[in-house]
Amino acid sequence: MIPRSFVRSVSLVLLFAVAACAGDRNTSRVQSGTYTMAYDNAAIGVGFHTGSGKLTLNDGSEYAFTADGYSLAGIGYSVGTGTGKVYNLRIPADFAGEYAAVGAAGVIGIGSGDFSLQNRSTGAIIEADSKESGLRVGLGGGFVTVKLGERLKAPPVAAVEPAPAKPMPAAVVAKPTELEIEFGFNKARVSLAIGKQLDAIVADWNGKPVTFVVVGHADTVGTDKFNMGLSKARAENVKKALVERGIEASRVTARGVGQKDLAVATPDETRLRANRRVVITISNAK
Repeated sequence: MIPRSFVRSVSLVLLFAVAACAGDRNTSRVQSGTYTMAYDNAAIGVGFHTGSGKLTLNDGSEYAFTADGYSLAGIGYSVGTGTGKVYNLRIPADFAGEYAAVGAAGVIGIGSGDFSLQNRSTGAIIEADSKESGLRVGLGGGFVTVKLGERLKAPPVAAVEPAPAKPMPAAVVAKPTELEIEFGFNKARVSLAIGKQLDAIVADWNGKPVTFVVVGHADTVGTDKFNMGLSKARAENVKKALVERGIEASRVTARGVGQKDLAVATPDETRLRANRRVVITISNAK
């Protein structure tokens, strides 16, 4: 007889089932929605795990997502499904990010497991029940990265009488306003700290007749080609975050300029945070 504790899955849901986040159970939780997913696991030495699913929020909107990760020292193959609740999402993008897990796992025939796991960047919490079948044994210890996909369904809109149209003011800003956001070395993702900066920008400007020009920059460490790509990624990620927070996509443009237009002139191969930035220029819409 195989002990029940052995017949548990760390597989993909989401390498989650034995997550090393027991301390998160005391974190305050506000339910944001639910999710479902299907996944498979293959391991010869290192285990690889992939899956896809659907996130359903309390407002009725639905989003696709994918998850990919690895675990250590495993062998075998299994497939499974998972369902559960999601907590503490300020915006749908908070569901995406990296989740860590550790522990031993095995599936022979049919296995199941429960988990509670907190996103290391956004604070979102996932609880779920997973069911898995196949033949697989191994150690957990790995990570999973969740990527949010397209919106599958918009929240329902209540029928209301249209309000009388109010004319937009002819001018909101006397001259273009520039705001700067700095990034870590070789980083392009919108961190929790950068997200808070963008929250403040959106709170000030959302709904006003303005446009946003987002320009990414890089310092002088690395090749011109690498830094051009890095600066473009920074600009595109900031644009995406602004749109996710409610700014109309048609009002935002993004581009990268690499090592050009340094905030502080430096020689090549000089690592300087002031040059790793995105400049957001806010102007009256034409």
